Amino acid sequence: MSGLLPAKFKPTKNCVFVVGNGPSLKGFDFNQLNDRYWVGMNAAYRHWEQIGCYPTFYVCLDLVVGLSHKNNIERLVENAETLGIQAFLLRENLISKSEILSSSQRVQNFDHIFGSLPQRVFELVTTGSHAIIWMESLGFNEMVLLGIDANYEEVVPGARSLSGTVLEIGKQTSNPNYYFEDYQREGDHYTLPNPQAHVHLGAWRRCAQYLKQKRPDIKILNGSPSSEIDSFPFISLKSSFESGAEVVTVEEQLSLKNSRSLEVRKTNKEFDLAVFLNALSPLHVGQYEVQGAQSPDISGLKKYGWSKFSESNSDRRRLVTSFSKIIPDEAAISLTCFQKGDAAKIICDQLLERNDTVLVLSDMEESICLKRYPCKLEDEIGCLIAFRSLRFWNQELKEALSLGVSKNKPRFPLKAKFARRLRTLFSKLKHNRLRS
Repeated sequence: MSGLLPAKFKPTKNCVFVVGNGPSLKGFDFNQLNDRYWVGMNAAYRHWEQIGCYPTFYVCLDLVVGLSHKNNIERLVENAETLGIQAFLLRENLISKSEILSSSQRVQNFDHIFGSLPQRVFELVTTGSHAIIWMESLGFNEMVLLGIDANYEEVVPGARSLSGTVLEIGKQTSNPNYYFEDYQREGDHYTLPNPQAHVHLGAWRRCAQYLKQKRPDIKILNGSPSSEIDSFPFISLKSSFESGAEVVTVEEQLSLKNSRSLEVRKTNKEFDLAVFLNALSPLHVGQYEVQGAQSPDISGLKKYGWSKFSESNSDRRRLVTSFSKIIPDEAAISLTCFQKGDAAKIICDQLLERNDTVLVLSDMEESICLKRYPCKLEDEIGCLIAFRSLRFWNQELKEALSLGVSKNKPRFPLKAKFARRLRTLFSKLKHNRLRS
């Protein structure tokens, strides 16, 4: 999602730099941001104090990080006029615990201001992804992301688990997730970056979809070539501040990453798509929809407890396809076939307007190749699989692929088959009750 971007990009006066804290910013000269609008986030104030350079806007939307840094955020607010910080975007759980924050006119409450966002956008929040929604609401129509890398090491050295997804830095050591060494210090609390696979990618995807619909002319570029965020075209960090910077498409940039594709050699002549989908999907996913006259045959899913959507109005309202706007996230698979790369790209772009993840599965003579879109598409024959809200680790994908190509098909337990049917039925009854 990038608006109508030319081949060359030159920042205008109405451009805001959304500055994350990823390692791609190591050695970056923050003086380049002088006299420019920029938004900083979370614990980066520790670096700003050392260099004497502060952002125009500050945002912290992590429920755990905000409370952990409460005293320092209060200090930023109290000294905001001197530091040049015009506004803060914080969460209700932090603001409600501080008289300083709740009484400041510079502090904006994310939960109050953006509580009316579509549920898909509001339920999956990260500080960086929702900073661009804040910037758009302030009138900016041009943005450059810096240090938004999203290639986290989940549990850094020296961290220990407290409860659930909350961790504490027990001993300060070298931290691979940030551009300066003491971003996290002993005693800091933080949230596991991805409690489920690709949470950050999903949040950015949903925010990009939302802004594209709300403001089609908005221009957003990713200034971190090493970033995993796949929703915006790329420019280099250096050229972000130059006139006429070359814009690189997402497909071109991400084609260099091995992490976006998997290939498994066949041990059987036929790849069993039904086995692959059943092995990959959680038990509460039990319905599917196919599109097109040459859609893949996954009728084999029925023996695992799945059901195909009927033509009745009640089920048609629940279709989990890329073409439906009323989509409960419980049922999550849409499939279609393609025979040409150009045709697949058009369909994939449509799928990404409403889904978190689109997989391109190519059935080749000796192997099965799986790519995560956006990616370069060749003239292979295969199918597209869109997931409304589900995200997977590469290891899970590889294990499911291996089952699909195996000569000995797995026998999924009857208990799992029954559970899938039961949970699908419960999901349907719940949805019908909400409609009535």
